[in-house]
Amino acid sequence: MTIKSPLSTIFLISPLLFAFAFVKLPYLFYINTSPSAPLGIYIISFEPIDNGDYCLLGKNDVPVQLKGLPQTILKRVAFCRSEYIEINDEGVFADGKFICNRPIKNRVHKYFYSGRLKSNECLLLNDNPDSFDSRHFGPVSIECLSKVNLLLKF
Repeated sequence: MTIKSPLSTIFLISPLLFAFAFVKLPYLFYINTSPSAPLGIYIISFEPIDNGDYCLLGKNDVPVQLKGLPQTILKRVAFCRSEYIEINDEGVFADGKFICNRPIKNRVHKYFYSGRLKSNECLLLNDNPDSFDSRHFGPVSIECLSKVNLLLKF
């Protein structure tokens, strides 16, 4: 087969690009149906992660496993890099300031932590007090997270 013009090249390649888009698109979006974060469709962002950002965390990157945990979970970054964090019976504290209570439901075990976050660590805390977040498993490596932005809220 001989390609005679650039236009014919586009016609030949476009079905391949179309097929590739459908294979790759599911990895660009995340649909959240959990009440622990705003419900909606999120899009992957390649911007740096900072406090207040929502991020995806893979099931295998969670330090403590929970039966029935979805393959990917959506969590909010509460603190990144160098804050002094304490998680104890009274709640969660950052640099001595009270942030939130311990979870009401203790799903796995009581997690205790006291120390300064490393430069590549984040503390994940959702607004829902029963959320399975860093109150259950402590800080996580920033390399395990994918930042997302809310595209469409339900």
